[in-house]
Amino acid sequence: LTKKIIASSSSSRVSNQHITDAELETLIAWASKHSIPSFMFPRDKSELLKVEQLNIYIRPMIFISWAEPKNEKEAKIRRESYLAEYGIHIPLEILELPNLKELSITTKIDFGLDEFLENIHKLSKLEHLVIERNDLTKFPINICKLKNLKVLKIVDNDIDYLPTCIDNLKNLKELNLNNNLLTSLPDTLFKLTNLEILDFSNNKISSIDYRFDLISNLKEVYLDSNIIENIPSSFIYLTKVERL
Repeated sequence: LTKKIIASSSSSRVSNQHITDAELETLIAWASKHSIPSFMFPRDKSELLKVEQLNIYIRPMIFISWAEPKNEKEAKIRRESYLAEYGIHIPLEILELPNLKELSITTKIDFGLDEFLENIHKLSKLEHLVIERNDLTKFPINICKLKNLKVLKIVDNDIDYLPTCIDNLKNLKELNLNNNLLTSLPDTLFKLTNLEILDFSNNKISSIDYRFDLISNLKEVYLDSNIIENIPSSFIYLTKVERL
């Protein structure tokens, strides 16, 4: 249990060096502030350094009884007040955890996500990354620097393209961009010969005239709920496919 965190939120700064005692203390204080149980988030610095898995999950709904706002200005002030009190921040010190291999962000982050994703490449040991429901409109480009990544799921966002640098992720086995706004796929995607699962369902892809046969290890391909008219002939060479 000391190697697994299931946590909530915070805000802080990023260090350019290995994680310091001060940064560990910041994370521990953050965990205490949010009443995260110690068996989920170690309060001991040496144990915290061993953390391999972190899940920032959906928090319980908070209901506040307010009278109907008189106008849009008052409504805006209330929203800002609510975010100031209850908004979710992501702690940038997470980027300094030396052994982190799995990171799941499955709740809406209100503050700090852009800066966090700009520095995501610091998590050089990361193998599993999930980002859900965060209104991302662009693929975070520095994800392409995570050479050890095996599973990448960026679902329920608004991403409209997949960058050509995706082929840097040579070890990737699962790629899931379900429920985004993709209209096409880069040719470089088909250089990822270790891929076993592809999920581009619920996008806006109209054509899939690509060399799927180059990814010979594919076992599962999901393309439903797009606007595809024709299935490419290359599909007949996917002899290992079990789900299509």
